[in-house]
Amino acid sequence: MSKAPPKQKKSFSKEALDYIFGSHEQSYQFLVNKVYILEGINQVFKTVVGEPLAKHCTVANIREGTLVLEISNGAWATRLRFETPDLLQLIRKQPGLESITDIEFYVKPPEKEAEGKTTPSITMSEHSAACLKQSASTIQDETLREMLINLAENGQIK
Repeated sequence: MSKAPPKQKKSFSKEALDYIFGSHEQSYQFLVNKVYILEGINQVFKTVVGEPLAKHCTVANIREGTLVLEISNGAWATRLRFETPDLLQLIRKQPGLESITDIEFYVKPPEKEAEGKTTPSITMSEHSAACLKQSASTIQDETLREMLINLAENGQIK
């Protein structure tokens, strides 16, 4: 099985973004400012929560008093849900974050982890292959029958 080429991250030039936003310069500036603000909050957040939590969380957004965190996996998200009251107290002590009233979590595995995963190889026993071939011989749909026979003989669908 051949590996898919690594995903290229898309980057946009300032000119492309200017074209996309067109005459909405205020919207564009708003987004740029929000990115800088969120990056600053993320740095403060990581300092406040410390290791190892900082490795598994990223500030994704702040909306209507809710801090939105991107978490690396479900186990950390579950742990954080239990620690929300304590986390809120820590966050609210930071200048500019006093108005945070809630924390929302969503799981997003790191990209490098997802890219390196491969589908495990599955081997079929001779008995299973024989059963599959026998079952295939009773199927009237020619395409399905050929696919099942091919699977029984080669362990893969072509």
